[in-house]
Formats: sequence, C-alpha cells, structure tokens
Amino acid sequence: MLFKQIKTIMLFSLIFYSAFSTAQNKEFVGSYTHSEMELAEQIHILASHRFSWQQVYGARNTDFRGKWTTKGDTIVLTLDPMPDNKTLDQLEAVLSLSGDLSVTKLNNKSYSKPKIFKRSEYSLSQEVAEELAQPIDYSNVIAEKNSQLEKQKEKAQKRFKKLNEERKKFGKYHGFFKNDETDSPVILALSAKRKRFLFSPVTENGPVRYFKGTFTVKNDTAYATTSADQDEIKLYGAHSGGIEGKQLVIYFRKLDSKNIRVKSGKRFDESTFISFEKFKKENDSVRSLQLKKGDSLWIAIGEKEAHSYSFSLKDPNYNQLLVQPNYGQVETWVEKPIYVTDEDKIHSLYEGKVTLKLTLPERLYPPLSPMPSYPRFQETRYFPIDRQQLFKLQKE
Repeated sequence: MLFKQIKTIMLFSLIFYSAFSTAQNKEFVGSYTHSEMELAEQIHILASHRFSWQQVYGARNTDFRGKWTTKGDTIVLTLDPMPDNKTLDQLEAVLSLSGDLSVTKLNNKSYSKPKIFKRSEYSLSQEVAEELAQPIDYSNVIAEKNSQLEKQKEKAQKRFKKLNEERKKFGKYHGFFKNDETDSPVILALSAKRKRFLFSPVTENGPVRYFKGTFTVKNDTAYATTSADQDEIKLYGAHSGGIEGKQLVIYFRKLDSKNIRVKSGKRFDESTFISFEKFKKENDSVRSLQLKKGDSLWIAIGEKEAHSYSFSLKDPNYNQLLVQPNYGQVETWVEKPIYVTDEDKIHSLYEGKVTLKLTLPERLYPPLSPMPSYPRFQETRYFPIDRQQLFKLQKE
C-alpha cells in the first residue's frame, strides 16, 4: 500500500514538473530585438528548441544559429560550430517581469550590466521558423577558405624561394626575423643589399612602434646603429654677435654632464676631450663650455659603453650651440651585435630572452621622420644640426 502511494506521488511529480517545464519553455519562445548606435540585433527563440541570433553592424550582417535549453529560470543558447569562431560560444539569459530577454552572460562571463532584448509582437510564419531552425551550411565557406589557403600557400612558397635566392646572394644577414609571440611580436627586417634594418621592439603598453638604422657585418656578426631620430641627445645652433672670432659656446641643458665629454677640431684623433669639470655652471639645469671652434664637434656619452656623436660645424653662422635630451621615446643602438645562427635564429637581443626566427616577410610601415624642433633658450631661437656619425669609443 505504501509503495503504491510513493509510486503515485512520484508519477504526479514527474507529470507536474514536465508540465511546468513545458510551460516555462513556452514563455521563452518568441522574437526579441536590441538596438544601439550602428548595431541592430534580433533573437528568434523557436519552439523546436533552435534559435537564430541576427546582427547588423554597419554594413556587416551575421546570422548565428544553435540550440537552446533551460536551466532553472535561465535559458542557455549554445551556438552551432562555425568556421573560425573563436569569440562566440554560449549566451545565458532570463526573462524580466515585463517579458523582455535579459542577457546576463556571454561565454560564461557575466555582463556588468545585462543586455536587454525587447520582446517583439512580430510573429514568424511557420515557413520562416522552419527555415531559421535549420543549421547554416558552411561547406561553401569552408571550401572557399581552403581554396584561399592553398593560394596563400603557393604564394608563400614562391616568396620563400625568392628569399632563399636572395640570401644565397647576399648572405644570412638578409631577411625577416620574428618571435613566436602574437600579442607582442618582436620583428627585425635586415636588408644586406642596402645595409639597413627596421626593428619593432618589445612593447609592454602603447602602440607598436618601429625604428630604423644601418648595419655592417664583421667577423660573421652584424653591428647595428640606429638612425638620428633615436639619438639620446639633440644639437641646435644659433649665432651671437657677442662671441669673438673662432670661439664657440655650448650650453648643456637638462643633461647629466658627469657622463659627457666634448671636443672640437679637424680630425678626431688630433683633438682632446674636455671633461665636465671644465664646464661652467649657469644654473641647476644648465652648464656651459667655451672652446675654439673647429670643423667638427664630438660629444661623448657614457663610461663603460662610451659612444660619441659627431656633428659638422662648417656652417659659419653658428657660434653658439645648445645640447639637450631627445624628448621622444627612443632606444639607441650603437654598433649593437646581432648574430644569426646556422639555424637562422637570433638570440643576441634582450640578453637572450627573445628568440627571433627567419620567416616570410610582412608588410611593415617605417616611421616617418619626426618634425624638426626649434627650441628657444635665453631669448634666442636655435636651429637643428644633423648628426653625422654615431660610433663606439675604444677603451682607453
């Protein structure tokens, strides 16, 4: 007797739950719309437990389809597999008191603010509902993609063949090298024909940037030096009527003069550097030096890795110079060694923490030359003087 009562209760519960579940499922069935700037969306939840999620964003139209189930008072919409779908997978939503669809999760991540789809009074015809219930056939898309991949593969093979022919002619310091990081790639392009390079360094934040320069090959190693836009310092010239004859006055503004030495003359080896002890202190941020004007000026920076900038002083109009930091974001290379292994890899950058591998060339966009600046100092306008050379100094 007791067993019959339990059996009856269980059967009644199953019937009640089934009826409740069916009624709850029917509550979700319908069409819902959402719109904002440049975006229009609609979700059709079908009685066949299929759905269609259509989006119009600008000139782009998409139609995602899939299956839906309920989990308590939540509807879970799972998308059908699609080619190259790496961002969309599953939606979760609940019904509001007004009957609207409130999307709370995308790919198991909660929205900070639910996305509301308004229930539409529009009813789909049976023919349209049956059409939307069918999964989308991506076979043509996949075939077209495979065809494009084959064409890309053929082009890549031709480009590799051309690259290998060029490297046989110009050597291993010619090609396009890249690391395996997709989020923050490090890229080095070497042209042995022009002895020039283009480099995209490690960037933690901010946009990808490039800098360029020249290189020479000695003893199976390339030595790269960046172009003038990456220099630590900038030199500017002006004329002053208060300076006599062949005298030259140099102002050093906002620089650590302890690591700076200067000399002027006709030949580098025939001149002697003047150290910071001879500099005159003008104020807390400016020091000055007066010396005899020569054909060239050399400014040496650093102690352990000392290097020198050379400038021409043959312009007779300049007898007063201003040296100040390059206020741009710079990375200065002075005869930086770059070694390409027999496996066509580069380990010599960033203390071996980054490995670059020979790969197919990509389209790069070299930086435009920065606009020249004309600083004003002590009520005098200064004009930029181009750097001629940047080289390492031999240890004394």
